[in-house]
Amino acid sequence: MLKKRFTELLLEIGASIEQADTAWEELSTLYQEKGRAYHSLSHISHMLALMDEHISEKSRSIELELAIWYHDVIYDPLSKENEVRSADLAKRRLSSYSILSDESLDNIYLLILSTQGHIARIDGEGSLQNEWMLDLDLSILGAEKEGYKLYTQQIRQEYHMYSPEDYKTGRSLVLKSFLQRKEIYFSDLFKQLFEEKARENLRNEIEDLSTDP
Repeated sequence: MLKKRFTELLLEIGASIEQADTAWEELSTLYQEKGRAYHSLSHISHMLALMDEHISEKSRSIELELAIWYHDVIYDPLSKENEVRSADLAKRRLSSYSILSDESLDNIYLLILSTQGHIARIDGEGSLQNEWMLDLDLSILGAEKEGYKLYTQQIRQEYHMYSPEDYKTGRSLVLKSFLQRKEIYFSDLFKQLFEEKARENLRNEIEDLSTDP
């Protein structure tokens, strides 16, 4: 299902079937690298499903969907350059066979880059697409109890190289940084869907981290 959707998307922007197949093999191989527990194709699938459910096809851009596919294609939990490297890879691949304009390619790059620190980087006409990109990426924070618990377990698995104490310290800082924001979500749509639940989840996880032996 995912392969079919990705392939059809690349055919739409001018790739040949051979190029689309090659791109899928590269992308799917990277997302299935050893050590990935959360930042996998399941995360991409979740974002796409949420987009399909809440954002009409005529409202969302092809740039948004392409950015979703590529935004975590490079992932090393010890690196601070994952988003830049993912954006670079996306731009190289999509420009090689794409009928997308340079402006569209730049927007895809910025959409991916915005997930670094979760800061909107596109103003004007594309700003709502950027808000949706960030909100879809952070939607897991507003998951129901069991979904959020699984997410926290997967993140801990990806950061297995850290001691329990170091992990608790680092993870708590990240969670508190989101809680300190005036609003976690950017768009009105996702604020209504997830803001309250996300804050509850973050507070509960911080408490759990502080009380776990």
